[in-house]
Formats: sequence, C-alpha cells, structure tokens
Amino acid sequence: MISSEEDDYWLTLRDVRSTNEHSRPPLSLQVETLAELEPLDAQFGTLPKVCVPDNVMTRLFGDGSDPSLKTYAIIDAAIIHGLVEILASSGLEYRCLFQGPTAEQLGDAAPYLVALQHDHELTRRLFTRSGQPADLWERKAGIFLRSPAAFDELWRHFRKFTRVQDVAGHWLYFRFWEQATLPAYLEAISRDHLKCRRFFGQLVTSFLIPAPDEGLLHIIHAPKMDHLKPAHGAFVVTVDLHRFCSGVLLILGGELFEGHG
Repeated sequence: MISSEEDDYWLTLRDVRSTNEHSRPPLSLQVETLAELEPLDAQFGTLPKVCVPDNVMTRLFGDGSDPSLKTYAIIDAAIIHGLVEILASSGLEYRCLFQGPTAEQLGDAAPYLVALQHDHELTRRLFTRSGQPADLWERKAGIFLRSPAAFDELWRHFRKFTRVQDVAGHWLYFRFWEQATLPAYLEAISRDHLKCRRFFGQLVTSFLIPAPDEGLLHIIHAPKMDHLKPAHGAFVVTVDLHRFCSGVLLILGGELFEGHG
C-alpha cells in the first residue's frame, strides 16, 4: 500500500519526468470539469427511463452537429462481475482488448471496448446509483470517449497500450482504462508530444472520465497536434504510474509492441 507522501504519484508527478520533457512546453490538454453530477436513480414508475443525466447527454453523445462522432466505452470486466455475459446479450458491438490465449485466460478480468448507444439499458446502468447490484455508477467501471473512427480501427489502436515492459524486460499490464489512472497519465505525457500524439492517435477527440466519489465528470479534449510529424516506431513509456485500484506502484518503461497477445 502507498504509505508516504514520497510515494504519492499525484504529489511527485513533475519529478518523474525526464530533463528533455521538462524543457518542452506541454501540449494544451483542454480539460472541462462538469461539477455536481447527479447519477440516475432507480426511476421507479418512470417510462421511458432516462439513460444519461441531462447535463451529460450532449457531452457524451453530441448534439447532432457532427454525425461522424461516435461514443465508445472501455469497461473493466475485473470490476463488473459477469460483464462478458452482459455484453453478449446486449446487442451492442464489443470486443476484448486482449486476444488469443490471453483473452481466453484473462477474459473475465479484461478491458472491453463497447460501442455505446444513448438509449441502451447498459448505458443507463453505467450512470445509475440506486443501491441495486445491477447499477454500476459507483463501481467505477471504466471510461468513455468520442471518436470518428470505426470500431475495428479504434480496437486496434487501444490494443497497443494494454501491455508494457519494465526496465528488466518483464511484461506488465497497463490499466489505462481505470478512472484514476487516465487523467494522471495524460497530464504526465502532455510534455512529450510524441507520446501524446500516439495515445490520442488522431482518433480520439475527447475522453470522458467519471469521478463518482466527487460527483464530477472530467472531459479531456485532444490537444491540437496538426503541427507535429506523424509518430512512427515503438511507443515508449517512461513515466511512473500507480495502479490506483490496488495501490501497487508500477515502474513502466521499455517498448510497447502491437503484436502481443
């Protein structure tokens, strides 16, 4: 467990960056915070049921002005018991970010990319807090994002970031889809323009990250990166991150390859 301020990632965030990263001006991550976010209740006797809080709907599903943008979620099966069965019966397009033997062995604790619909029961459950086991708001199940990309293209993109190597060459799973991890990681790489471009991939226009304990929704818009050259080669992770759900510090570094299982 994290036992001292010296081990607190949030307090030492700037200290873990390299000298080169300090010398670069950070990319401007446009962060919008929606405060006083009230999750949905059980809506007994209400038909049709609302699936998304009113002040979240246009941010999550748009106002119709850009029909090319779609809404996706990355949901953690390690947190939601029976997620695979829920998705299989949902009628939504979904796919595990692991594949092959890894998906077979860890499928019940893996991240799943899901194409959300604004009026779907699963969307409603993700935003509902009523004390019932089926409601998922307080479970911190995952993150949302907006993208013009097709499902398969986005799936291939995020698969690149599920595993990294440490300095000793050991493979580690990078749980970037955790609600506490992603904002810290995006802030940490904002000074490394190449990493930032690679992670957003010119595919993601915004991440929407709930903070249920604080009643907030953080919306992190992609920075302007048109002036940057296309990113090639292996993605290298050099910052320290926490697995916030367990308090275990992971020292992440080394090359990240697309061809892992």
